[in-house]
Amino acid sequence: MSVRDEPGAWALSAWPWLVSAGSGQTGPVQLRNLDTQQVTTVDATATELATCGPAWCRVLVLAGEGPSRIDLMRPDGGDRRRVAGGAATASVIDVALLDRFEVLSQSGGDGSAPISSQQLLLYDLKEQRVVVVADGVGIVQSRGGLLWWSTGDNETTAWHTIDLRTLK
Repeated sequence: MSVRDEPGAWALSAWPWLVSAGSGQTGPVQLRNLDTQQVTTVDATATELATCGPAWCRVLVLAGEGPSRIDLMRPDGGDRRRVAGGAATASVIDVALLDRFEVLSQSGGDGSAPISSQQLLLYDLKEQRVVVVADGVGIVQSRGGLLWWSTGDNETTAWHTIDLRTLK
C-alpha cells in the first residue's frame, strides 16, 4: 500500500477522479485523474453553481434571488441540456448516476401523501425526459446503481428501491 499527497483541496469522485473541494460553488471546478494526472477545468460563470463527476456536471443556474433551472453538461462544456426548473433540487450528491440518471426532488405531487409533499424525479439522459418516481418522499440515497428512498413517518416508514442498472 502506498500513500501520496495531492496538493490542493480535493474530494474523491469516481475512481480515479478527484473533484476540487470548491465544487458546488460559483466559479470553475477542477477534475483530476490520479492515474494520468490530467486536470480538466470546468468553466462555470458567476451565476452558476457547478458540481461535477468525470462524465457530467450538474449546473444550478441562478437568477435574481434564487435558482432558475438545473442543467447537465459535459465537463468540457458540451452537450449541455436543461433537466429541470428552479423548483427542483438535486436529491443525491453524485451527478448523473451511471452516466445516465439525474436524481431530483421538488415540492408538489398529488397531495395524497400524509407526511411529505416531496416528489422524487428521475431525469433520463438517454430518453431526455423526466419521470416522477414517487410522491411523499423523505430520505433519498444512492450507491452503486441503486436508488432508494423512504416514505411515511417515524411510525410507518417504508423503504423503496430501484436498481437503475436494470432500466433499459
